[in-house]
Amino acid sequence: FFIFMLRRFASTSSRLCGNTFNVAQRWCSNTVQKYPLYELRWYSIVPEHFPAFMKLTNEKIHMRTQHSPVLGYWTAELGALNQVVHIWGYESLVQRQQIRNALGADNKWNDEYMAVMRPMLQAQENAVMIPSGTIKESFPESDEVDLPAYELEVLAESDSQSAKVRENFGGEIVGSWLGVIGTLNGSTIRLWRYPSLETLDGSLRTEKGPLDTQQFNKIMLPTSFSPLY
Repeated sequence: FFIFMLRRFASTSSRLCGNTFNVAQRWCSNTVQKYPLYELRWYSIVPEHFPAFMKLTNEKIHMRTQHSPVLGYWTAELGALNQVVHIWGYESLVQRQQIRNALGADNKWNDEYMAVMRPMLQAQENAVMIPSGTIKESFPESDEVDLPAYELEVLAESDSQSAKVRENFGGEIVGSWLGVIGTLNGSTIRLWRYPSLETLDGSLRTEKGPLDTQQFNKIMLPTSFSPLY
């Protein structure tokens, strides 16, 4: 069923946006604020290589985003160690594969980043997600937040009670998705942004409801090169 829906998304994108493919740009109008599907990726880094990995990625990530934009890039602070989490938007599985093919043929990217980065990796995992609501791609520059904290949570099903508690402590929903491929298949995946670790601390100490115990979550901090800060 989900593969069928993804094919429908791909077909709709082709009809609405034309058949021209440009890996550096969105297919549709910039007024569209979300993609039909997203890829959530998380990498575990060999501990002694973590600082070098972050420095390398900071210097070379522009080579990757020349092919397609990243929604956000974070380091996990709690719930995982020596781990980075990033989310990418795509118009279809076909477009994603075209971008992957273009990356494979990008010698500069492979020589300067991939060849250096691969020995630093301990593990990689990804999941494909379909958005179940509006996805925020940025926050106003006037946003009075010095160091925001993000929470990535995975639930067996959507839970409005826990969402209200997070909102009461200043949590703002960045996006919500349904996992359709990978170990998160069928799960509700939500990304929250808090003004500070202090407000997040208050949320974590408050009971949220029975469904919240069925989740796992990660507390993350945005990198300096993350579009979502």
